[in-house]
Formats: sequence, C-alpha cells, structure tokens
Amino acid sequence: MDESSPYSSAAVPQMRFGKIDDLVSRVAVAVDGARKYLFSQQHEEGYWCGELEADTTLESDYILLHTLLGTGNAERFQKAARHILNHQNEDGGWSIYASGPSNISASVKAYFGLKLAGFTSDHPALARARKKILELGGVTQVNTFTKIYLCFFGQYDYDAVPAVPPEIVLFPNWFWFNIYEISSWSRAILVPLSICYAKKPFKKIPDEMGVEELFVGGRDKSRMHLHWDKEKKISWRNFFLVLDRIEHWFERVHVRPLRTVALKKAEKWMLERFEMSDGLGAIYPSMMNAIIALRCLGYSLDDPQVIRALDEFEKLGIEEGDTFRMQPCMSPVWDAAYALFALGEAGVPANDPRLVRCADWILQKQVRKPGDWKVKNPKGEPGGWYFEFNNEFYPDVDDTAMVCLGLSRVEHPNGRYQSESVQRALDWVLSMQCKNGGWASFDKDND
Repeated sequence: MDESSPYSSAAVPQMRFGKIDDLVSRVAVAVDGARKYLFSQQHEEGYWCGELEADTTLESDYILLHTLLGTGNAERFQKAARHILNHQNEDGGWSIYASGPSNISASVKAYFGLKLAGFTSDHPALARARKKILELGGVTQVNTFTKIYLCFFGQYDYDAVPAVPPEIVLFPNWFWFNIYEISSWSRAILVPLSICYAKKPFKKIPDEMGVEELFVGGRDKSRMHLHWDKEKKISWRNFFLVLDRIEHWFERVHVRPLRTVALKKAEKWMLERFEMSDGLGAIYPSMMNAIIALRCLGYSLDDPQVIRALDEFEKLGIEEGDTFRMQPCMSPVWDAAYALFALGEAGVPANDPRLVRCADWILQKQVRKPGDWKVKNPKGEPGGWYFEFNNEFYPDVDDTAMVCLGLSRVEHPNGRYQSESVQRALDWVLSMQCKNGGWASFDKDND
C-alpha cells in the first residue's frame, strides 16, 4: 500500500490522534463554557438555585386553594389555567411527569381546576379530558388526597374517603403505628390534613363548576367507597378497611372523646414546625394543607400565622409572560453543593473566591438543632443539611453527603471551621445508618 495513502498504516495513527486531539479541544471548550455559565447563575450570596419542575397538579391545587379561601385572583387563575392547558396530553389527560401517560388524579385535578377558573364543560379541552377521565375509570379512581380536596367543595363524600383522624398524633412513639412510622414528607402532609378531615370544610360552588359528569354511571355512593378484597377475605387491605369503617361510624355518631386534645396537639405540632422553616416541611402539599388547617382551626386571613404561611406558599410561584406555575419547593442547598463539586472537578482552584463564598453560605445552613429525625435516632447529634433555604426540622442524608462532596473541593480560609462542620456531618450520617446497613433520607429505620 502506498504510504501516502490515507489508508496506509502510517496514516492511521495520525488520523486517530488527530481526532482525539480535536475531541479533547472541543471538550475543553465545552467545560470552559459550562464553568462560565454556572458562575453567571451564581447568586450574590454565593448559592445556586435552579427551578424545580413539577406536574400540573400544583397549578390545579393553587386554583383550588384560593377558591376555597375566597382569595382568588382572576388574572392569576387564567395564567395558571393556560399553563395547565399547555401540558395536556394528546389523549386529553395530564401526566405526572414529562411525556408520561395520562394519570387519573392529575387529570381530574386539572379538569376541576380549569372549571374553577371559569372554563365550561363544553370547552374542547375539557371535552377531550372528560372522555379520557371516564376511560380511566372516573373520579372514584383518584387518590385519597384528591378525593379529600374534592370533598371541600361537595364533589365527593367525606364518608367515602379513608379516615384521617387527628387522634393519630396521640399514638405514643413505641406503638406499632404512629406518625413517626411514616415518611417525613407524608407526616407533614397528614398532620394538617387530619385537622381538615376533623373539621370537614365545605365551600359551595355553582353546579356548573362541579365534576358530576366525571362519575362513570353517575354519582353513586356505593361505588365511591373503597372496595373489599374479595379474593382474599383475610388481607391487610380488608383489615384496614374494617378499621376505616369503624372510624367512620364513630365520626357519624360523634363518639370522639379525644378529638379536642388531638386537635390541640396537631395544631401545636404544626405551629412548632413553622419555625426555622420556609413553611411546614418547606414543601408544597404540606404547606397548602397547613394553610387550610389554620383556617379550619379559626385563624383569620389576617392572622400573622396565616399571612406567613401564605407568603411562603406564594414564593413558590413563577409568573412568566401569560402563564403561571408553581414549584414544589426550592433547592438551593442541593444545587449549590452540586455546583461546588462540579466546578472543583472542572478545574476551578479550591481557593477561588466564588467557591469560598458559596462554602460560606452553605456552612451557615448546617442544622444545629434536633428535628423529627431525633425520634428514631435519639443518640445522634445534629449536623446534617436540608434541601431548601430553611427547613431545620428535616435535614436529609443525601443532601448532607452532597454538601460534604462539594466542600471537599473548597479550601476555606478558616479550615478548622470547615473541617469541624464536615466532621459533624459525617458523624450525623453515620448515626443515621439503618439496622439493615443502608440509609434512608430523613429517618432512621423507617421503612
């Protein structure tokens, strides 16, 4: 073969190295561009915080909440409705993740939210949605949270939803079931929801805003209740359904000797966790439920607790052009830790002032007080990090690990301060190890 040929043995290595050199050069340019972009997104205080995206149930619930409170803004409702419509699937429903299949709960919420925003049932988008919802089984197939929200407007029967009595907060920690045996975010959702269940709020809406047309075969109470497991007469499902029916009987005959005590304890539990936090649990569903719970307990709209809870809730909103959407929460600690680690890996010097500024900010966010995690981990000492701007009661193992990774790429001028903080974090993470050897996010030995 002619050595001058591009296919000669002498030419092949040169071509290969040429391509590798070109690729290395392109990667270097891309990494440099990424570094510059990241630094352009850094906030003055030192942190990073990107948008945390979610599905349209948040906008639907936003309309529902303000309709219930009587604080709705017609223009904001239309912007939220536009965002909901922009995410409708081709088949007429709505999904709970990008490009996902239509989900019955998300679809019913979107349909109801659009109606509360002023859309009529003959609107083309609602006609398509109604067809899909009925195909999926109708309103009776939605999840418990959606059913309870529908109860607030008389669109479902309180007697047909699983009971969420506030008395659950009275169960001692050693009991086989108590609020600390469920996940932290579920706990923060359920405690205020139990207050709502006990008080059973009701808001009358015009018939044309209702969802009667979404019940397959019409609104029949017998079909609204959860059904027994007929194949296995003795099953956990049937066991809990028996307990549920007993609880509903007590509700109907008003045999609730501990109700006042339970409501007081649930209220106290909720208010304590408002402190040092961006709202209860600093996450959308619990924040929304807490606002409704406060109103159920008699707090006025101009009460400082309600004002603060609503302010924190509204901070999650993003108004952009002719649309409005909500974030489930904010993620500055997580985003900042990731950015620190990525920039360090991308060759930014460990003593770069921008990295140090971020480390300063993130070190101040370390948890120094006990939270719910202490119930399952009484010997552990505080030292973790949470996800949001402020959420002192709920640090988590994954954020804490990520912060430690991020800080490992920074040389702080006060090295002792940094190393002591990291050691506290490591001690806390090790104390959170479960009996089976692994780790959960928020609570030890909580399965």
